[in-house]
Amino acid sequence: MRDRRWPLILTGLVLLLGLGVAPRVFHHYDVVECFLPWSRASEGVRPWDVYTPGAGADDCDYPPLVPYLLTAAEAGRRARR
Repeated sequence: MRDRRWPLILTGLVLLLGLGVAPRVFHHYDVVECFLPWSRASEGVRPWDVYTPGAGADDCDYPPLVPYLLTAAEAGRRARR
């Protein structure tokens, strides 16, 4: 008889591994050319401003969830000042 907890344990281990590795992955184009200009364009309060022409990342096309995450990150960055 198989232990039914094994898939849950494996899923948890993969999640922990992902949380450990993800902050160390850096894609220059994504971070420097898209995410930084977009987060600064949002000013930490207006995620819709990332789609304004001239915001600095006109060639980037990410799903709508990304600007909200970047706005939250920018708000946190500004709060630490």
